[in-house]
Amino acid sequence: AVIIMPGRPETLVYSLFYAESYRKAGVNVLVLDTRAHGKSDGKYHGCGYMERFDIFAACHWLKQSKGIDKVILHGICVGSSSCIHAAADPSCPSNVVGLVTDGAYTTFYETLWRRIRRNSKINPLTCVAYFRSRIKKLYGYDIKKDGPLYRMKDIKVKTLMMASQEDIFSLPEKTKILYSELPDSIGKKMV
Repeated sequence: AVIIMPGRPETLVYSLFYAESYRKAGVNVLVLDTRAHGKSDGKYHGCGYMERFDIFAACHWLKQSKGIDKVILHGICVGSSSCIHAAADPSCPSNVVGLVTDGAYTTFYETLWRRIRRNSKINPLTCVAYFRSRIKKLYGYDIKKDGPLYRMKDIKVKTLMMASQEDIFSLPEKTKILYSELPDSIGKKMV
């Protein structure tokens, strides 16, 4: 099976873009609404850090309820961060055998800064600083000093990383940096 994690602020409907390709390949598909999105519970999004626990629960459910022994994690943007955090965590369920990222970023801090600077008249420094302190207070997670960049070396499953030359928020050169941090021994590819 594959678990597809959408980007922020999308809902699971956005993930259906990839779902059909997996279905045609004979892979079961589970798409999730992340915390505080779509029909999911939650008041606050966890920037990919907290959502790893939701991925763990889905992996356990797939194994216990459906007997699925092999799970691929596929994330889009912040969903990639969720999947990277999950795959790199020592508590990652043993049925996770692969990772696919699309539009991964190095840290949420960096991508949030880029998004606010590009899309609004709000001072990015003030807004990002507030968001950083709020997430740190809620989850103990520092969006500037932690994130996918700091987790790549701990991934132990085959990994495919995708990047688009047209992506203006999750820049392809950042995907290249993340890719270079992956262990060579796992079997990795970047497109």
